[in-house]
Amino acid sequence: MRAVLDTNIVISGLLWSGIPRELLRLAAEGCVDTLTSEDLIDELRDVLKREKFQKYLDRLKQPPEALVAHYLGYTTVIEPAPIPENAVRDLDDTKVLAAAVGGKATHIVSGDDDLLSLNTYAGIPILTARDFMNRMKPDDAS
Repeated sequence: MRAVLDTNIVISGLLWSGIPRELLRLAAEGCVDTLTSEDLIDELRDVLKREKFQKYLDRLKQPPEALVAHYLGYTTVIEPAPIPENAVRDLDDTKVLAAAVGGKATHIVSGDDDLLSLNTYAGIPILTARDFMNRMKPDDAS
């Protein structure tokens, strides 16, 4: 499975426990190939620097760049494909679609209603983290 994880999923997995954290653990173990783009990495850096996340970063004793570096240790950076601006309601979400198409992803994992409402894009299913984990074969998660 080759999945593009939306920034909201990555942040949830890096900062809290739960299904997104489990998904990142499986990616780090090589059970899931995660894909990203420079645009998504830039967004991750910017969002992690927001004041509302500082207390979680303090708890982890990690600066934003350390978390980004950790994520990049098991994620493949790909060249995004061009995507029409009207492909999704929120223009910011085109970078997720671009990474998925450019990286030949089999899945997009997101918590964003604008993306989830599409259900699929270019034949790529768009799923919540829970639905993605439920689709994984038992062998994938071992």
